[in-house]
Amino acid sequence: MTPSINAPKQFDSTSASSPSSWTAEDSAELYGVKSWGAPWFSVNGRGKLCVEAAEPHSSAGQQLSPSTSARIEVEAVIEHLLGQGLQLPLSIHWTDILEYNAVRLFDIWDQARAEHSYRSKFRGVLPMKVNCLNGVTPVLLAKQPRLGVECGTLAELLLAVGLLKAGSEPRMLIVNGFKSEKFIEATLRAAQLPVFNPTILVFDRVADVVIFSKVSQQTGLRAHKLGLRARLAAKGAGKHASSTGAGSKFGMSADELIHVLDTLRQEPALLESVCLLHFHIGSQVSSISALENAFREGAQLYCRLRELGATGLDTIDVGGGLAIKYDNTDTTDCSADYDWLLYARTAVRVFAEVTDRNGQPHPDIVTESGRALIAQHAMVVFDVEDTVSMQHGAVPEKQRELLSREDVEVFAPEVEELGAFAFSRDPDHDGTDADRETRINELHTQIQHRFTSGDVSLAQRGIADRLRLQALDQLRSSSSKASRPSHQAMINMSLFQSLNHVWTLHSIFPTIPLQRLDEQPDIRGILTDLTCDSLGAVTKFQALGTKHRGSEPSDFLPMHRLKQDPQTKKAQPYRIAMCFSGAYNALLNGRHNLFGATDSAGIRIVPSGGATANDSAVKRSDGQFVVEWTRPGDTVERMLQGIGYDPSALAENVQGMKGTAGADSDMAWYREMLRGSTYPPSSAIGGWEPLLQTDA
Repeated sequence: MTPSINAPKQFDSTSASSPSSWTAEDSAELYGVKSWGAPWFSVNGRGKLCVEAAEPHSSAGQQLSPSTSARIEVEAVIEHLLGQGLQLPLSIHWTDILEYNAVRLFDIWDQARAEHSYRSKFRGVLPMKVNCLNGVTPVLLAKQPRLGVECGTLAELLLAVGLLKAGSEPRMLIVNGFKSEKFIEATLRAAQLPVFNPTILVFDRVADVVIFSKVSQQTGLRAHKLGLRARLAAKGAGKHASSTGAGSKFGMSADELIHVLDTLRQEPALLESVCLLHFHIGSQVSSISALENAFREGAQLYCRLRELGATGLDTIDVGGGLAIKYDNTDTTDCSADYDWLLYARTAVRVFAEVTDRNGQPHPDIVTESGRALIAQHAMVVFDVEDTVSMQHGAVPEKQRELLSREDVEVFAPEVEELGAFAFSRDPDHDGTDADRETRINELHTQIQHRFTSGDVSLAQRGIADRLRLQALDQLRSSSSKASRPSHQAMINMSLFQSLNHVWTLHSIFPTIPLQRLDEQPDIRGILTDLTCDSLGAVTKFQALGTKHRGSEPSDFLPMHRLKQDPQTKKAQPYRIAMCFSGAYNALLNGRHNLFGATDSAGIRIVPSGGATANDSAVKRSDGQFVVEWTRPGDTVERMLQGIGYDPSALAENVQGMKGTAGADSDMAWYREMLRGSTYPPSSAIGGWEPLLQTDA
């Protein structure tokens, strides 16, 4: 009988219970898939991570749900892509999720407006900064004609202008960010194009007004619509809260807003063109109460600005902040205590209350919910290449004997005391376990200092190293061991390149093996990447399901020991996905150790029996998928070019070494490797045998 999710089996990699009773349902609960993964990700009876195609509807209030007949194993997609010549690590983009969210966002706001009899419109825009890759932004714009565009730089604006085609439905264009003369000129010229309506140039600071006036006079171009960005006192909640409030980077204070209105009042047409009030209290705002405070303050500003003469003001842009649940809790910075519908209902309710009370019209509502639209559609898949046990074995018997013999050198008293801790002969020491741990580390440090001074031998230092580890293991109970990592798993990926927010913001991404989810995990791993940097490690994961919702993130990822292939005698592939990587990370990539962009692919899922005009669809019994696009990752050659080198010149230098004593007579290998990936092929990082050993 499959266990209920309300009464899950307890995960314990040290448990001696038979793993045969473990089911795929247990793994789904353990990794929290039903919380963070719904409605797209699930675990099937074969123990495979699956992705499902969504069939969104656009009628207000209708529940959106995925198609139950279009579930594809992620591992099958990976195997197909590898067969087509792509290489791990792989960035996978699920087109269905992008399109689902593009429809869902507007459906939810339409529902909230209908519930509150809200008398104005909702107009969402897509912030280009979140992920403007080809295969992402074009998909969203093609699926949702109501979706506008927000740009914060000249490059983003030029991309947005070039993406839209003549004859397409006009979209809202909002331009934020620091303004140069060229940026403002480009905005004013874009406003003349029929693909944008309205185009709103937002003044983020007082200086923008001066630059705008200069450009307008020089070019004769006029702004159709203007916006004002306010710096709210209300602060966000979550990892980005410190950059909000009175000290935020962008926006104008109350007195600056009044000053700008006074300046614009000198030319009545400009004052009348002010139509939008913008504010932003940070990305991934985890608390609905923080959002409500911002909505309420923003609504009051809207009313007061209209009273001061900005009678054309009819829109509030609440910015970003709509959070997604990266883990299966409601309490962490990587989650949220609300859903999309509550977010929309709160904004609509607050704006209606405040404006009705002040006798002002309901404003149109604009959101810049880029993370919510994009994050969930992408994942990074990689191999586990090696593992190292973090469990310390017992002090070897030979060292035990040394400590009891009298015919060897006299041991330092620090070594003797460490031995007492290690062999459970608790020395005369009062205090808690924390005090004892402090004392153990103090003793070890003293031995290191005495070795540096030449007072103790290398043998004694070696014994002290081992005694410290054994003493700490002795001190910590078996119950606490079960909550600590047992293994480091080396993964074929660079966090600096693919998941920048892991090391910069300590963000959590839902992480789960692709396979063997019908087996009980038996090791507790942390993930270490290929870079020569201690920051390249994942040490926090989504809360385990068995700890129940509302618990803290896990210090380890439940994993499985690698199995040996009976034919090749090598370990079978063990692949892991870090999900919801679609927002920001693709454009924040770093070139640490010269690891480049990974291979990537866009995948669309088609239900079994579903109509598809694409004969290239990969057909499976549970459905079919289409590889819509692939993009090769960086080669070594491209990475070297990116930092100013000429690979041809480097190759010529190497070729000049031909004939040098000890040099390879055939230097073709150098050019060949320049044209190859910056990542090693799977299973190429060290031997498999250590992986297969049974750890103590």
